[in-house]
Amino acid sequence: MDSRLHVEMGVLGCIILRPDILQDVAMLVRPDEFQGEANRMLFEQMMKIHDAGRRMDAVLLVDNLRRDGVYVKLGGAAFLGRVVAAALPLLLVWMALFHGVILNIANNSVK
Repeated sequence: MDSRLHVEMGVLGCIILRPDILQDVAMLVRPDEFQGEANRMLFEQMMKIHDAGRRMDAVLLVDNLRRDGVYVKLGGAAFLGRVVAAALPLLLVWMALFHGVILNIANNSVK
């Protein structure tokens, strides 16, 4: 798989796992910037939820994908599983960085 497509999937997976970041991603990325058609379609569905003023979550996302006839076209649960799996390395890096910042703050406050 192309590394850019994998990164796209990772970002989308992070949104599924941490829906609160959708607003931040939406300010930086437009659907037409996704190279992968399936990734673009998934992000468009996420943005539909966001633009409707609803809090995105996995259940609502799957419901919308099914309602709009996109779920099967994307590859269903298998595709969404790959998307979430692609997010794990990104989340681990984020957690490590966050942990490092917290330790730095704690160490500096002890002095």
